[in-house]
Amino acid sequence: MDQDYLVKRILTLMLFLLPVVASATTLSIVLSEPGSGAPVGDVLVPGETVRVTIAYQTPANGGQEVGLRLLAFNVLFDNTELQFVGDPMMLAPAPGFLSTDIGMPQPGRLEFLADCSLEGGVCAPVSPLGPDPVFSFDVQAVGSGPSLIAFEVIANSTPSAALEGGAPDPVTPIHRTLTIGQPDLAGGQCDVDPDHTLLGETTLHYVINNNGDAATGTFDVAVVLSDDDVIGNGDDTPVTTFAITDIPAGGMASGSLELSLDIDVIFPRALADDAVGAGGGVSTSRDFVGLVIDVNADVAESDETNNSDQGKGVDSDDFTFFPWDMNPADGDVTPTDAVFVINRIGESTTVENASADVNGDGAVTATDAIHVINRLGYVINGEVEDLDDAGLDSLRSDK
Repeated sequence: MDQDYLVKRILTLMLFLLPVVASATTLSIVLSEPGSGAPVGDVLVPGETVRVTIAYQTPANGGQEVGLRLLAFNVLFDNTELQFVGDPMMLAPAPGFLSTDIGMPQPGRLEFLADCSLEGGVCAPVSPLGPDPVFSFDVQAVGSGPSLIAFEVIANSTPSAALEGGAPDPVTPIHRTLTIGQPDLAGGQCDVDPDHTLLGETTLHYVINNNGDAATGTFDVAVVLSDDDVIGNGDDTPVTTFAITDIPAGGMASGSLELSLDIDVIFPRALADDAVGAGGGVSTSRDFVGLVIDVNADVAESDETNNSDQGKGVDSDDFTFFPWDMNPADGDVTPTDAVFVINRIGESTTVENASADVNGDGAVTATDAIHVINRLGYVINGEVEDLDDAGLDSLRSDK
């Protein structure tokens, strides 16, 4: 095997068989969990250990397999991707070989020889008719992935009429490919509903995709409040964090989360967006809620750059905070809104009068009334739209 082949992260197992009949020995590779023996698929995640078992089957003669004279393996692999765990093992019951030798002369190489040719012997198979496992070894995926590991099994056979010095006949090679895979987390859909967050209350609906070829395991998702449409810059404020247990390869997770946005953060922004003296203009209040997926970097991913800030409707959504409007259904500030606040001056904030506490300080005061009066005629920012206008209303559980 040349160096370029190794650099490309390819694992080749070369198996040479010298059976007592020609061209009909079949070979197999079985992958399993080292502890339970349960079969495993062809995708490993970094750190996963798999047991590789090599088996052979010779042709039948009178209902009995004819067996082998000599079995030789040469296992080579790029040890930057896979490493041996423990020692290779002959499988019990051993298939009758008179002598065996397993060696590991260097980190990326394993040699195996089982010999029945002493004194003209032939190794009788353990199974009357069926594959005979010969030996196994455990390997661990130590590469960071994603990468492909190709198992290629190449065999030779010697005709029965020429046990000594006969020319080998080729056996059809078999191939199996493993992938050291990685998950790839990314936002799929994101919707804040309602967009007019009266009292800072709203619901976040989300979809998170795993676009990779391995499961994620448990990870956390942070929800942040942003003054602009860039998630990850200096104006972000943490809102909450929630955990997702696991997303399988190619799978998704979705859900809804009730949010209470910090009035101490969004109210000063609303004051600046709807400055006094705008002359009955349209509000410019527009903030964002965004997701930061795998915020603690618990998941090793093939792409770490797409866990946040991929755009509105993908992993963020905008909302408006327009606290001067006591009746969000009409979308503008009227004398009726001012009267609602004035009539409640001096009251402590309750569920019934909470909207009159414009600045959210726990009491309805003259300051709250002045905030509303100074913005009579102002109109809510109509550019902040619900996602159902974009055909994404399926996120909402009540749809």
